[in-house]
Amino acid sequence: MKILLIDNYDSYTYNLYQVLARFGDVQVLKNDDDSLRVMNFSMFHAVVVSPGPGNPANLGDFGYASTVYSLPELPVLGVCLGHQGLAVAAQGRVVEAPEPLHGFVGGMVHYGDPLFAGVPRRFSAVRYHSLSVSEPVSDDMKVIARSESDGLVMGLRHRRRPHWGVQFHPESVATTYGEQIIANFLNLALDWLVDHGKVDSKFRDDELVRYANVLQLSSNADGVKLAEFFDCMYGNWVWLDCARVSNANAKYSYFVPAGVLRNDLVRYDSAEADVLTIERDGLVRERLHTDVFGYLKSKLRQPKISNMSAIPGTFKGGYVGYFGYEMKAKCGLNAFHSASTPDSIWVKSLNYVVLDHVEDRAYAVEIGDSADGASWPEQLRDSFQEWSSRLGKDNTASESGSTTVSCSSELPDDNFVRKLARSRDDYVEQISKIKSELHKGNTYEVCLTNILHAGYDDDASLRKYFELRASNPAPYAAFLKLGGLTVYCSSPECFLTVSSDGVVRSRPIKGTAPRSLDPATDSKRREALAADRKTVAENLMIVDLVRNDLGRVCKPGSVTVPDYMMVESYETVHQLVSTIRGDIRDDRDTIDAIQASFPPGSMTGAPKVRTTDIIDRLETSARGIYSGSIGYLSYDGAADLNVVIRTAVAYDDEIGIGSGGAIVLDSDPDEEYREMLLKAKALVRVFL
Repeated sequence: MKILLIDNYDSYTYNLYQVLARFGDVQVLKNDDDSLRVMNFSMFHAVVVSPGPGNPANLGDFGYASTVYSLPELPVLGVCLGHQGLAVAAQGRVVEAPEPLHGFVGGMVHYGDPLFAGVPRRFSAVRYHSLSVSEPVSDDMKVIARSESDGLVMGLRHRRRPHWGVQFHPESVATTYGEQIIANFLNLALDWLVDHGKVDSKFRDDELVRYANVLQLSSNADGVKLAEFFDCMYGNWVWLDCARVSNANAKYSYFVPAGVLRNDLVRYDSAEADVLTIERDGLVRERLHTDVFGYLKSKLRQPKISNMSAIPGTFKGGYVGYFGYEMKAKCGLNAFHSASTPDSIWVKSLNYVVLDHVEDRAYAVEIGDSADGASWPEQLRDSFQEWSSRLGKDNTASESGSTTVSCSSELPDDNFVRKLARSRDDYVEQISKIKSELHKGNTYEVCLTNILHAGYDDDASLRKYFELRASNPAPYAAFLKLGGLTVYCSSPECFLTVSSDGVVRSRPIKGTAPRSLDPATDSKRREALAADRKTVAENLMIVDLVRNDLGRVCKPGSVTVPDYMMVESYETVHQLVSTIRGDIRDDRDTIDAIQASFPPGSMTGAPKVRTTDIIDRLETSARGIYSGSIGYLSYDGAADLNVVIRTAVAYDDEIGIGSGGAIVLDSDPDEEYREMLLKAKALVRVFL
């Protein structure tokens, strides 16, 4: 959206600019700029006339700003002096106000004009003016707001043209709902342009400024109870589950209905010649020939949300879902296997619930085209309260679940071993082949995986996930129920987080040791993990690999390692973790950072291109969702993506559990086989 901001030599013009620039491309011109005399204003979709000193009837004060009020097809918003100029242009009068007010915060009352959509009838705003519009206003003008204290005209609207004015300063830090009023004007401008054939409806939909309606669902919120409610309400849904609160950022969980309301389900298979389908209510609504990265990149540039800061949590709407491992073919690596599961599914998230684990509060969020009303949050709150009442105390779930946590280092039984895709002998033989590649210098480290396949027809899928999260709570856990696909993820590992200001972090895990019930033994295992020569080498190679990947999209000199080889302890294992961070370049974005780094280096080894080719030759089937990434992509540029490990995937009456480890020259085949079994232990307990 192209916006012209006419500056009346005011010291608050660039406060207006900062608001407008969030929603469009803004050009600023002084009111005496000669180009205003001959400008083709049709190149702009809207004009804002700033505050300023003086009287709009004086050319020296208002310059050529009055020109825009003579154009009946140009949407215009006048602020303060600009508001007075609108009245003068319509043959109205501006007179001295009964009392000059400068920096005065006062009450306003509006009369329901769409300019004030989503704004309470009475609100507070800042006044800087010695003059005011005299009444009665001209026949072309309609008063749409007044000041409560003295009844002066605070808002005007032209009866036939898309021209509005406000006497108060919406851009002031002390004005309530000021940004919403500006956003409403821009939406009104878009509506008018569509209605009069100036732009098409697609342009309007892309440029529309949305509004987030937020409503608290409950205090003392319970994640398990919310999950049961969602499972009752929606056939398909996603739960990004911070089952273990690890820091200030990892404290939110998100519940998202999928393929209903306006939450389109986006499905992509790279083997299907870049065919992407958009589904809602069980029907394919659109079929596009594009790859999912390009699609998400374009969609994450919209919508613009006027009150984004009001949305709780770090996810401000956008998409939740996953990238499967075979999406590597769209990240500069070679295609080889085809997965039976979709390579990528993402759910557009305009309606969802945020759970703050620290505050124990849950909020329903609806990002809509209008600031008026909060229909879905209100409906969901009422449904949740009714459902909770019916549930009763005896059936209320608990956060912790009832499963007893064990630190036992026992390995899965023979039943699991018999169901592995590759037997112990095959796995050991593959390790031998990898060592041959290592000796030849074709790779430095190979992350080899194995997978269990078993029949699965358990209808109580959510209960199984509750068991998993109780026995193995993790900060990057997730439960996805998407048609015939169910994903049970208890991942402790972060692939990438990106902040809204472009700071990217990765926290690869490389190095695992079993916990012990004996504190002294457990402490020794922790110390031994940090000192183990082989483990340190594994971690170091992945740290340098991730530094390289982020270096492709980050500003020179910004890629650092603030946390190097820290031991983190979970319910069943100790793990060695490092943190790499960088600042994404101005000409790159979150999707670029993902493509530069995917698949996660901790699941491939290094160097990535040659090593993934070796993996493709050795592993007899696609990894699918395992080794990929689950998380969210936010409209404000933020992202939080895990590494899909410690995960079971149920699809087409079969369940798959992946597990593996990094193979280096020092690897002992028997120990690598044991480690692979150990990592699968928590899942095997639940699903076998």
